Amino acid sequence: MSNEGIPTPNMADVKSVHPSICSRKRPVTFYWFPTDAAADLEEAFEEYVAPQFESDHAAASAEEEFLATIERAKKGILKPVYEVKEINAETTAPERIFEIRNSWPNSKRGSGKCQYLGSRLFHAEPQELESAALGLFLMAKKEMQTDAMLWQTQTTDAVRAKQRLQECRACNWRGIKSC
Repeated sequence: MSNEGIPTPNMADVKSVHPSICSRKRPVTFYWFPTDAAADLEEAFEEYVAPQFESDHAAASAEEEFLATIERAKKGILKPVYEVKEINAETTAPERIFEIRNSWPNSKRGSGKCQYLGSRLFHAEPQELESAALGLFLMAKKEMQTDAMLWQTQTTDAVRAKQRLQECRACNWRGIKSC
């Protein structure tokens, strides 16, 4: 510890992080486990994230960027931690769940306010599906929520993603769709 009480790099208690295959610079096969409301990732974005935007134009631009992020994930070139990271292992044990992160400005033209809207695509990288990522749950992350509300929502959705992975595994991967 330094004198200020901040851990120094040599003495910091750093947890080992498991890197996502979406950041390993190798091709990744990407799948989506459909829901009743979203047969594919595009529909998932339109159902869960797009309605949170203040304008249709902002939603359309964000959707293009979101889909471009998925294309980069398929190439394995996402930046660790900033664009893709593992969810706290204690939250999703025994499964390993990752999130692909996006964020955009969210404002109504002429309102004078600019807020933030993010998306988190929770996915798994099961060994049974070699070099593959399986999209399980997409959530919108709004700036107006308190930190505690965001943490609770994100934790609940990560657990939901874990449950969807277990459901997918139990049905022997039936129903997953290639993206």
